[in-house]
Amino acid sequence: MIRNIPRSYLGIFLLLRLRGAGATIRSATLMLIVALLATTPLPLSAATPDPVLEWIGVMNTTVIAGGTSPLATSRVVALVSASVFDAVKGIEPRFQPLHVKPNAPHDASQRGDH
Repeated sequence: MIRNIPRSYLGIFLLLRLRGAGATIRSATLMLIVALLATTPLPLSAATPDPVLEWIGVMNTTVIAGGTSPLATSRVVALVSASVFDAVKGIEPRFQPLHVKPNAPHDASQRGDH
């Protein structure tokens, strides 16, 4: 019976089995957990990637891989964050830009790859 259960749910199954609950309660609890996990919606960000979060992720990965001192890291993080903010505000001018005047072409894309 254990062989038919996916590995991700095996720990839950073993926990219920070790507690000595009746077969009906074990089955009902396991089915409830599986149903809840199967019907949990994916986060909205998984469906629509955010270019700002992608750039911040690239920056974080680069800073961690570089192993630089916190003084250098904080400067790089500030510069990249301000640059990304100004780039997005050049396309979507809702706030005051930090450093540059918004001068994006009318057909500019937020992804920056067009």
